[in-house]
Amino acid sequence: MSAVIDAPVEIVWDVLRDFNAIPNWFEPIVKSEIENGKAGDQTGVIRRMTLADGMVAHEQLTGMSEPDYSVTYGVLSKSPVASSVTGRFRLRPISETGQTFIEWGHEFEPEPGQADAARAMFQSLYPITFSGVRKACAALRGTGA
Repeated sequence: MSAVIDAPVEIVWDVLRDFNAIPNWFEPIVKSEIENGKAGDQTGVIRRMTLADGMVAHEQLTGMSEPDYSVTYGVLSKSPVASSVTGRFRLRPISETGQTFIEWGHEFEPEPGQADAARAMFQSLYPITFSGVRKACAALRGTGA
């Protein structure tokens, strides 16, 4: 899935590069804690996320490229609809407008009989993600949402 964020790529990167800062831009997550003592931008860091409903999920940062403005991560928690979940995003500057193009995707193995439910679950996350990133960038720039 992709979107355009009305902020320079450096601002969007500042919002997203700290793996532990997810509550700042993804509303369903109310708390995130690092479990293995690494920095929030260090490959291998594991975050423990608490959702608004009390559910807990774990993800691990598996790759980060500053020059490419990209991140990959693995979902360590079991899902009822998918396993072996890998997420990734990449930012690209839109030089003509000063905006940022963001691509976000997930690869996964659906549980038996859950392929449609797994696709629908991930598709439902993108609008929430992009909206939250837009709000966080606007707040960082002091321009409001």
